[in-house]
Amino acid sequence: MSCHPDAYRFGAPDYHGDEWDPAWQATQEVGTVMVFHFGGFPNFMPRSPFDVIPHVMPFQTAIFASELLWSPIIRKFPELKMALAEGGIGWVPYFMEQMTSSTPTIAVGPGRTSTAFINDVTNQRAGR
Repeated sequence: MSCHPDAYRFGAPDYHGDEWDPAWQATQEVGTVMVFHFGGFPNFMPRSPFDVIPHVMPFQTAIFASELLWSPIIRKFPELKMALAEGGIGWVPYFMEQMTSSTPTIAVGPGRTSTAFINDVTNQRAGR
């Protein structure tokens, strides 16, 4: 299932409320993946060249990933699978470091700290 990271820009609710709960619930029940393409579209100066866009997209993806992480979605739907498509990977180490050093004991989902969340994701990706 595909969803736009900046749905609020088009008049839809943002992801911090419960309006999207039926979509998250259905995605979780079916066991499919909610895919977000990029992390949104940042604001640019009026005369920015196109080359600026691909250069900064990973940063916007990191911002969107943080919005998802601290939204109620993960807590309400702990088995929901999400993917951030074409967002680059360079921001991931910084993101993980921030989760484990700045907010290591904040709950991310039922009974999981942010550190445990990162460990779960890392172990899942490694096939453990």
